[in-house]
Amino acid sequence: MPVLVMAGHTLQEMVRKKVFLLVLLLTLGFLLLYGTGLHYAGREVNPLYKNLMLSQLLSLGLYFASMVSAFLAVAAVAGTIAGEIEDGTLYTIVTKPVRRGEIVLGKFLGLAAMLLAFGALFYSAILGVNLYANHGQLPFLTAAGAVKGLLLFCLQPLLLLALGLWSGNFLPTIGNGVLLIMLYGLALLGGLLEQVGTVIQNTALINTGIITSLLLPTDAIYRQMLGQLMGSGAINFLTSGPFGAASRPSIWMTVYTLFYIGFFLWLAVRRFARRDL
Repeated sequence: MPVLVMAGHTLQEMVRKKVFLLVLLLTLGFLLLYGTGLHYAGREVNPLYKNLMLSQLLSLGLYFASMVSAFLAVAAVAGTIAGEIEDGTLYTIVTKPVRRGEIVLGKFLGLAAMLLAFGALFYSAILGVNLYANHGQLPFLTAAGAVKGLLLFCLQPLLLLALGLWSGNFLPTIGNGVLLIMLYGLALLGGLLEQVGTVIQNTALINTGIITSLLLPTDAIYRQMLGQLMGSGAINFLTSGPFGAASRPSIWMTVYTLFYIGFFLWLAVRRFARRDL
């Protein structure tokens, strides 16, 4: 019960700060612009290049959706522990008959619920807009692939959430946010280098991408999600551009991602329980 109460309190804080509402409004603006582009692109494109256009625009939409979900996770978690210690609000909670580990788990569940709901809606909206603009036809899309893609899409913000709860025990709010954004940027760059390395068969670039994926596997999960939706291979990368998937990470990357989330959440609980407040 204390964990669920803390989760509900965390959700209320996000609503009060209007972070979720602001992101939701901006997301609606993006979907309107994105849908307009899909509508007119579908009318003017040469039928010979239609599949090329479909894959590029879908990849672009999902790439942007992944970035927005990641930045929402960073904005939500950066000050969750560090910020509440700085402004003194956390001291009123730790004096209650509740374990410190329950505080961290409650905050994780509350933020995770918000991020999962947002991610599922955004992902579904991107697919829905593409289907509507193309009269319900996406040749490469299957129901099973769409469901698997949704599950992988929702893993990305949880990675940053678990990592941010741990690093928030060491860093102030701004420092924590900067760290998470920089690590996310490095993961994006490393993933792009790995895709290019796969196409040109450059081992050094591939290894660079693998190392950054181990540091923060957000981009690897994105590429795996895209592979579930549209398949993998160099031709997919060439048609989808840098937002495509020249190589799909193995199932072990998903296992590693789940372990990564659990490990850093455990570290966050352990560190906060021992922290001198």
